[in-house]
Amino acid sequence: MHWNRREDGDAQHPSFSGKPAPAGAGLRWTVLAFVLGAAAVLAVALFALREEALRNGQRLAESLVQVIAEQTGRTLQAVETRLQLSGARLQAMQAQGAAGEEEVRTMLSAQLQGLPFVRAIWVLDNEGRIAYDTDRGNIGLVLEDRDYFRIYRERPDTAFYVGRVVRSRSTGTWLLSASRPL
Repeated sequence: MHWNRREDGDAQHPSFSGKPAPAGAGLRWTVLAFVLGAAAVLAVALFALREEALRNGQRLAESLVQVIAEQTGRTLQAVETRLQLSGARLQAMQAQGAAGEEEVRTMLSAQLQGLPFVRAIWVLDNEGRIAYDTDRGNIGLVLEDRDYFRIYRERPDTAFYVGRVVRSRSTGTWLLSASRPL
């Protein structure tokens, strides 16, 4: 750009000289307007894509919740059925006088087969102590404070019960309990 010199020697920008702007100035404004317009279109497009991605994410999350709910329901049905079967077998063993600790442990361990999501099965007596267990070393452990025992004292008509998540006293891992009365 060429700066004009006034008679007193000071430099003056061409746009202030009273002369018409050079031919390239209009092109610069056109390019600037185009860039700003393109940026605005891009911003609107990005916002629309973001909204679409959020909607798709919401639909995917809802589908995942539905699948997990169905699988959890089926898993709990399988656990309930297995607990019913275990209870019936235990009562039959007791009626035959064959309900020793090892015999019942073997029967309960067999019930765990095909249930990879179940870590252990135990039977509590009327005082809340473990009477039988698939794990060793827990016989006599008192669990009367656990909700899966208390529920049957508070509401004896309860059939299948799924408790809240608690930390196991024997292993220290978190567990979700499911129980049935005998």
